[in-house]
Amino acid sequence: MGVSKPLSGYTMSVVDRDMLNQAHLYVLENTEEVLSYIEQHMIHIKTAYPKFRKRTKWLQDKHNSTFIQWLRFKVQSELNEEDNHGVSENLRWLAAGPNMAVPLYRSYLIKGIKFNIKA
Repeated sequence: MGVSKPLSGYTMSVVDRDMLNQAHLYVLENTEEVLSYIEQHMIHIKTAYPKFRKRTKWLQDKHNSTFIQWLRFKVQSELNEEDNHGVSENLRWLAAGPNMAVPLYRSYLIKGIKFNIKA
């Protein structure tokens, strides 16, 4: 009775890239394992753009627009090294990012109750 599952066939929908990146960044910034990478990225930005190191809003905007790609590259380069720097499976998946294609179902069974989704 506590089983939740889709009841219909699905159609694939492609999520808006900007919205997906915003959600992905939110998840990354609220994951303990990623915090040290955020600090490293901020140091990287301040070093690469020394004229802007005191401009908090500019630094945050630059971080927001470049962190996902930087993290993907950083984790991949750590995985390519001999000791893998202890990169966990979770961090590897987080750095790879979510899939833009999402299955959509017309009906679900949630805790024994059928829900129909209107298109």
